[in-house]
Amino acid sequence: MDSARDYEVMLLVSPPAGKETWDDVRKRLGETFQHHEAEIVKDAKWADRRLAYPIGKHRKGIYHLMHVRAAPARIAPLRRDLQLQESVLRELILARSGAPTFSEAPRDDAVSDYEADAG
Repeated sequence: MDSARDYEVMLLVSPPAGKETWDDVRKRLGETFQHHEAEIVKDAKWADRRLAYPIGKHRKGIYHLMHVRAAPARIAPLRRDLQLQESVLRELILARSGAPTFSEAPRDDAVSDYEADAG
């Protein structure tokens, strides 16, 4: 991976259904990136949100922010595979320049939309 570049990836993922957990979803996403020889430098479950409009049958989603290092030729096939995954509602992959830094994520003590709906 000599010509590897840094990328920022934002995924909107459907909430886990049934017996599936967030760790299962994250593992499956990691396998997809590994298949395309993309190294996940850093990743974070960023926020659970109610969507402004439904995407398919989904009204809620999880934003997952990742910093990835990969060869530019691997990005198009990676994007296609992410789009084919049922759990990925939307994806955005941007080339980065400079060291990866995460934007400030929502506070851990903030109430998620799921908790607000339950209460």
